[in-house]
Amino acid sequence: MPSKIDVANRAALKLGTEWIASFADQNKFARAISLCYDGLLESELSKNRWTFAIKRATLPALAAVPAWGFERQFLLPTDCLRLDWVDGAGRSEYLSNFLADSTSPFRIEGRNILTDLEAPLSIRYIALAENPNEWDPCFLNAFSARLAYECCEHVTQSETKKRTLWSEYQDEITNARRMSAIQNPPASIPDGSWMEARI
Repeated sequence: MPSKIDVANRAALKLGTEWIASFADQNKFARAISLCYDGLLESELSKNRWTFAIKRATLPALAAVPAWGFERQFLLPTDCLRLDWVDGAGRSEYLSNFLADSTSPFRIEGRNILTDLEAPLSIRYIALAENPNEWDPCFLNAFSARLAYECCEHVTQSETKKRTLWSEYQDEITNARRMSAIQNPPASIPDGSWMEARI
């Protein structure tokens, strides 16, 4: 079962550098990987609807209401990287129609969802999946390649190696996205106002 250190050492293997036993090890790679690991993981997870990172939650309304515009607000879960779907909103925030929609049933401001929808609010979101054992193997390969690319200049000072790692990352992340996508049936997109106006 892979650990964070195992993932880091996969990146070390790609760089041809010494493996680490801890992120606190005193060498170039350990210092670089400890600096970038968490931030890169959040970035890579938030870029796609990874099936292994999707969670659902039912949120209670906050006691404090928005100053104007909406009747209530809900605090996003602490591990939420990206909101994917809100029950009752009619469509995904990320599959909106072609025109700017000023009548959206909700807005995200800071860490809150502002809406007129009733409480409790059911949502689906992309979570911060920190445990490598929960990842799809293709995502693990892609993320280790991304780590290697990020640390390459500091560890190897080789532009050629860095270009090679970027190409490897692009191939791996494409495979990972494909594998994640085929695990779910196709999702239909409801007609928005742009389409409805032409019916």
